[in-house]
Amino acid sequence: MKRTFLLCILFTIVICGCKDIKKTILRLKEPQGKEFSVKHMRFEGSSKYQNAEARLTLDMDYPEGESMAAFILRSRLYEMLMGESITEDIKDGQVFFDRLLAKYKKENSPENIRDMLEEGIGTEWAENIRFKKEWENEHIVSFTLSVDAFNVGNATSSAWIKDITMRKDSGWILGWEMFKSQKKVKAAIDEMLITKYGREGADLYDNGIPMPEDPLFLANGVRFDYGDYSIVTPHVYEETGEYPCCLLTYDMYKDLLTDEACSLLGLE
Repeated sequence: MKRTFLLCILFTIVICGCKDIKKTILRLKEPQGKEFSVKHMRFEGSSKYQNAEARLTLDMDYPEGESMAAFILRSRLYEMLMGESITEDIKDGQVFFDRLLAKYKKENSPENIRDMLEEGIGTEWAENIRFKKEWENEHIVSFTLSVDAFNVGNATSSAWIKDITMRKDSGWILGWEMFKSQKKVKAAIDEMLITKYGREGADLYDNGIPMPEDPLFLANGVRFDYGDYSIVTPHVYEETGEYPCCLLTYDMYKDLLTDEACSLLGLE
């Protein structure tokens, strides 16, 4: 089936990750400032063929300022959504969306929409992209990048989420090195997901619950998000608007964190 949804490209990029950020920093002028802020922006655009429409919505907290963290977040956002290395620091959110919409229209050209109509896919579909600041303190800031794509009037066809927690001073992304034992964290995740969704609803076929990709550090705990179909929780996203997830609260699981993590989170 010939499907040119931008989602397919985005999914591949997120799975592969952005491996060239350091090279990007070397190519471009390294940021010298320390200012970090976000500006909430929302954009919509579409591509049409006869009575059919492919619609793109981008709702984002766009990183602003001259800090390394703001620069790296803009770079990661560009490379994850555009699927190519960034060649300049795009500080204007409108310019960012214009480039993304141009790519979306190319992937969903009138000719491709016509082909999808012939395959009976429908007459209206949409992709919603959200880049949201979830939490910040003096040292770190947390974001989620999420995408859902669906045929209007039908169930969501796909949904995924990417978590990013970053140090403000250096742009360093906090990952699994913030825990003393990945094994103990995974055991806690498994127990919580099974309690929340039931064992049958938290199993990925015969392979058990997969390891979440990235932790999301928040005010009250560490959240682990799963895409809508990465664990078997039928229609969770459609029914609740929530991606399958679990939260390990600091009051119960602080001992799993390293001293560095506790310092950054203000838990000392």
